[in-house]
Amino acid sequence: MSPYIDYICPMVYPSHYGPGYFGLAVPDAHPGKTVEYAMIDSIKRNATLENPAIIRPWLQSFTASWVAGSISYGPAEVRTQIETALKLGIDEYLIWNANNRYMPASYLSREEYENLDEKFLHSREETGKDVLGRTPRQAVEIFLEALNSRNWREAFALQITDHEMDHRDYPEWKNQWETKPVFYEIEPVPETSGLSGSPVFVNLEVHLASRGNEFKLVKERWEVRQENQIWGVKPSSAFVELLTCNQQNNEENPPDLSYQP
Repeated sequence: MSPYIDYICPMVYPSHYGPGYFGLAVPDAHPGKTVEYAMIDSIKRNATLENPAIIRPWLQSFTASWVAGSISYGPAEVRTQIETALKLGIDEYLIWNANNRYMPASYLSREEYENLDEKFLHSREETGKDVLGRTPRQAVEIFLEALNSRNWREAFALQITDHEMDHRDYPEWKNQWETKPVFYEIEPVPETSGLSGSPVFVNLEVHLASRGNEFKLVKERWEVRQENQIWGVKPSSAFVELLTCNQQNNEENPPDLSYQP
């Protein structure tokens, strides 16, 4: 729905997640962590879209006494959810209490909001991190690890496809992967790279393997740029070709001169 509407409002009340969700025995007992994981999922889904909706989550302002292991929700628990979302760049929210009883101490004043928002923004800009706390180098590492483990959802959230593939096309494309990255070495990237969201070029060497054979791409140069507030990775055409071509085709038609069987 996100590309077709102005706002999308996921209902991420911690009490609505079952035991073990996000690796938490009782998500309701961890309001900050539960909202963090849920918002990260939302941000990743939006990252792949050309014109995504603004994320405005529903947050919990009630005690779910019927949930085993639940905790009492007071102003601190509500504010934790709000501040967690804000740290991830989400500065809008809706609050729910079935009895329509709300606690004023839960909410940030205008001054508190501006100071906290500025603090989070300054911290990201100072280190070149995106709203998920990733540097350009880390984005490349996570992308390669996702390809290695065949985690197409994680890879899709990170790969810049210039919107030529959507959530239906990408898993179909994933079925064409013939190799996977088994080794990579990334040249140092200055911590301040990507200030103000400017593109970064990451130099690396990466090896891909298939059926016991290993192929090397040396002197690779990948573009990394922010799309929808997170760093996205645009691998080289040689890498994409080697990822999706079988061994025989690669031996007959190497992607480029950096290809070394």
